[in-house]
Amino acid sequence: MKIGFKNIIIFLIDTLRADHLGCYGYPKNTSPNIDKLAKRGIMFLKCYGSDVPTQPGHTALLSATRGIKTGVVTHDPDQQTISREIFWLPRFLGENGWKTIAVSTLQSMKGWFVNGFHIYINPMAHDPGMLQQVDAEDINRYAVKFIEKYRDGKFFLYIHYWDPHMYYSPPEKYSWIFYDGGDPLDPLNKSLDKYKKDIKWYFHERQLLMSSKILGENCIATDINWYISQYDGEIRYVDDSIGEILDKLDEHSLMDDTLIIITSDHGETFGRPKILFDHGDVSEPVIKLPLIFYNPVLEDSLKIESFVQSIDITPTIIDMVGLKIPQNIDGKSMLPLINKDVDEFRKRVYSNTAMWTAQRTIIEDKWKLVETIDSGFWDYPDIGLYNLEKDPFEENNVLEDEKEIAINLYNKMYRWVNSQLGLKMDPIRYTAWKGIPSLEWVRRNCIRKNVYGEWIKFAEKRIKKYGKTSVKI
Repeated sequence: MKIGFKNIIIFLIDTLRADHLGCYGYPKNTSPNIDKLAKRGIMFLKCYGSDVPTQPGHTALLSATRGIKTGVVTHDPDQQTISREIFWLPRFLGENGWKTIAVSTLQSMKGWFVNGFHIYINPMAHDPGMLQQVDAEDINRYAVKFIEKYRDGKFFLYIHYWDPHMYYSPPEKYSWIFYDGGDPLDPLNKSLDKYKKDIKWYFHERQLLMSSKILGENCIATDINWYISQYDGEIRYVDDSIGEILDKLDEHSLMDDTLIIITSDHGETFGRPKILFDHGDVSEPVIKLPLIFYNPVLEDSLKIESFVQSIDITPTIIDMVGLKIPQNIDGKSMLPLINKDVDEFRKRVYSNTAMWTAQRTIIEDKWKLVETIDSGFWDYPDIGLYNLEKDPFEENNVLEDEKEIAINLYNKMYRWVNSQLGLKMDPIRYTAWKGIPSLEWVRRNCIRKNVYGEWIKFAEKRIKKYGKTSVKI
């Protein structure tokens, strides 16, 4: 394999479920350009985010360090910096001669995402309220310019598309191509009714209104599949935008010298196992990520089934460009897997979240154990054990039938947690203690919708279970 790629491009597609791409088995044609890269490159079938959702996910990828060490495990308004001692890929590549460029709005969330980039373009800097609604067209406008300007040197380009994130509102030509239902406003369709009983509905309502504007003002589709079709339309829009970048690389004869990586920070749930249109737990649709490496010298159609994690992307890049991998990171180079020098890479994976819920999971073989420290707005069991081969949506907790397996996995998980923390406080438990941030978002929506009495009832139930610090009244 060629070592020393001149250019590196990461396409980070926010909120992209692996199983909504054709190359991962999705039956709808959402991703023809990504599928071509996967067919001609390397596809990882069991890539898991170490930390979700967005801020923890991007931080883990760029630092190759788990949130349990960086402290970035949620969207914490009080956390505005991370330690300079934490490794950071853009800074490392910049020190080694790459022009480092990002086109992303993450800077509006946290300032540390600017670190190490020579050029950081936030197309929505003038309107931070649009940071999650920036269109791929706006991202590409700058990405194409940078490719043209720096094509004669060597560059690292971090392209962050938000489109599959709520709101699901693709350009009009993508709105109908994946919907195969009848009338999305059919009042006889009750597929969303059970979610309207959830206090979180007051948070969803505005999102759903914005995601169905094409159906008319103040319309909320009754068909859950309408919204899924809009999500798929967003993916196809991003895929076409990736095609535009690939064409630009071909135009300037850059493809041979460019390592292309396609991945995500987290996925999305559509009511299974519990959460509707969000990414607030450690279920498979949220933490199982697409990961594709492409360059013409890489082996065609190589599918890797070993467990890998998002923290492994950065050390693999470093290894592939021929630099020495730093010691102060958690990720490992996947190059031995790619070169078929090893059969097994990670025996087990771990993932954390602390935004809509506070959860931690360990996955080994077909078994997944989930500990729920704070269940948020749902009724997760404190400990869940799932057989992923039989139950990929984690709907059948087999804890009582498989206690020995559960005890074994739980002990492994907490030996690992203790080895990671040392004498430091567990940031997941600390976030749960002071109150997961999503609670405040829903509380504000209850105030806005003039249904604060419902919030009081919900809060009183939480206080009985989690204590006074866990919720604001």
